[in-house]
Amino acid sequence: MAIKDKAFELIRNQPVLGTTAEQFLRILENGTVSSNVFLRRIHNFALNMTWLPSPIILKRRRPAVRYKSKRAVTREEHQQITIAKKILS
Repeated sequence: MAIKDKAFELIRNQPVLGTTAEQFLRILENGTVSSNVFLRRIHNFALNMTWLPSPIILKRRRPAVRYKSKRAVTREEHQQITIAKKILS
């Protein structure tokens, strides 16, 4: 679960209203993609519920989420997987 990420230690037991922009930025910088997305969801939810009078960090000021590159399974990897499945069956 993303909330268990070490990056959230800074605010884990703190109400959203009591957090600062510096704390949010530190989490966004040190966290994983999952924790960054989760923090953004918490922030947006708190704004939509009017638990926050104004954004802690404006959307345009948030650092971009950087996803790692992805690739498909190669033909050789697929063959190794299917052979391993047949052996285990």
